[in-house]
Parts: sequence; structure tokens; C-alpha cells
Amino acid sequence: MFVCSNQLYNFFFKKRTYESKNFKLDWADYQLVCIHVFFNIRKDMIGEWRIDDSSIPKTTQKVIDKLVAANPAIADQLEDNKEAIMDQIKAIRLNLKADHTYESVTQQGSTGGKWELLNNEHTIQFTKADGSMRKDSILESAPSRLKMINVDLKDTTLYVHP
Repeated sequence: MFVCSNQLYNFFFKKRTYESKNFKLDWADYQLVCIHVFFNIRKDMIGEWRIDDSSIPKTTQKVIDKLVAANPAIADQLEDNKEAIMDQIKAIRLNLKADHTYESVTQQGSTGGKWELLNNEHTIQFTKADGSMRKDSILESAPSRLKMINVDLKDTTLYVHP
């Protein structure tokens, strides 16, 4: 769009207008475009999400593996109850709110905290009420899909709206 740094300097600091043969951009239009892009990314993430059915088996296994690593004696019990664990994971809801708070709802109850986007909106940080944090990598954010790498489970999880 900008041919040289002089045009860029003039756009941001002097004339606040960029013109070419086929195109004109003024400062107000530029600001509106930036605001539109900034809020659309966040708007896509707001709302209630559930783990997509395609991610349930792998996520279930990752949860079981993490629990077994913490307590190997329960491995057989967890494997025997794999379907029940899978049903519990299917029921999980993540509600990302516009005020940058979140609520994670499970069959056992709900927890909440704050969320924020970091790293050019490629990372989402969840901060629980107790101050503990988790950062997940965002691979895809669209109106109907949110794909993230869960750092705790080392698993890629696809979320969709219920």
C-alpha cells in the first residue's frame, strides 16, 4: 500500500491521507478499519463453547493419562470408567464473556476467572480466581470454531458453539 517511508510518515504524522491513482485512505477510515478488525477477532471468541465431538476421544485419553501420571494406582479404575469420563468431558462448557471474564462449567460445578489475548492474539491466557494461570495457543478463531492447543494436556482441542 505504501510505496516509501515518506508516504507512511506523511500518512501518520502530517497529511493523514494517502492517495494513489485508484485508492484514497484518510485517517478516519484507517481508524475504523483497525477498530473493526480488532473487535471482530474478539467478538468471534465471545460466547459459550463446547468441545467438538471429534476432539472428545483424544481429550479423554489425555485427561486419563494426566490422572494416571499423578496417581498410577487408579489406572485400571479410570480405564473401566472411560465412557463416564468421556460423558463428563462432553458436558464441559467454556463461556468467554465480553468483559474478559470466563466461566468453565462442568457436571461438578463451575469455576471462573479472567481471560486475555496475548502474543498478537495467538495466545489466550486464563487466570483463575486463585491467581493460577494457563496459556493456550490459538490455532483458529472463527465465528463457529475455536481451535486451541491446551498446554496442560499438550492436546489440540476444537471448540464449537453448542
